[in-house]
Amino acid sequence: MQFKGLFVGETCTGTGATQTLAGAYTLETGVDTIPFASAYSDGAIVPFVLLASNGVDRLEGQAVFDDAGTLTLSPWVIWNGTTYETYDGSGFTLPAGTHRIWVAAGSVTRGFDSFNLTEFGGTLEMVFPDNIVRAEGYANTEEPGSSFFSPIMFSSPVAFNRLAIRIGNAGAASSTVQAGIYRCRETTVFDAGCGLLGKALATAEFDATITGTQFVSTPQQILPPGRYWTGIWTEDPDVSLLRTEFRTHSGAASIWAYNSNGAAVLRLDGQTGLASDLTSESPYGRQSTRGYIVGLAYVPD
Repeated sequence: MQFKGLFVGETCTGTGATQTLAGAYTLETGVDTIPFASAYSDGAIVPFVLLASNGVDRLEGQAVFDDAGTLTLSPWVIWNGTTYETYDGSGFTLPAGTHRIWVAAGSVTRGFDSFNLTEFGGTLEMVFPDNIVRAEGYANTEEPGSSFFSPIMFSSPVAFNRLAIRIGNAGAASSTVQAGIYRCRETTVFDAGCGLLGKALATAEFDATITGTQFVSTPQQILPPGRYWTGIWTEDPDVSLLRTEFRTHSGAASIWAYNSNGAAVLRLDGQTGLASDLTSESPYGRQSTRGYIVGLAYVPD
């Protein structure tokens, strides 16, 4: 086999998410890989494939590079020699020994995109999901303690380390807004609840007393292409948030893409905040003007 071009990769050790980089390895006679430190700066988000020391287990996903010599892995898919499955965030264990990890555009990282300092008129703005056609004014949350969830889609991988919302009408002193992004429920096709709310990927708390666009930092990560949910919660029903009445590809039971009454949402009442896992919840679908927009952004730290 002949390797041409640039091939970034190293050996590494570790049994969990933190991998200690151990240097370049030989691809073929006279050709070694390029160390991560020669290709990436501290904090860079890197799409990766890892081959474990047993020669069987493999991971594919994204990692955050630390110039102290480590990678923090966030797998998307795992292969154990028998089963190729989506990683559910429950933790994983690699065998002891020396693994190989390299930068690769795999099945879920192909077409990788990041929104680095996306600006409109010199001001950093939120990036809308692909299925949001346009924003359409503001709406309040009707009553305290209700959470609203909107289906979103991305056609290519998206890097982000900020969640964003836009507040139209501020709330009372000390009031807050929570926003989040959720993966779809892990079920098989045709199961009850397939494609509905699952586990949180990122959540953030915002100051509801300040109007305008706000950004809050979250751990760096990359979303694979696909369908997700965004969520909004506030204890102050007077707070109004940017929303959309024009959204395509909603794609879940009891959810309509759009109509004259506005984009439909899923709703949970009696909440004290956005939960980290909504898999067991039973939200109800509602045609509503409360299809709130949660934006993403990647800002190099």
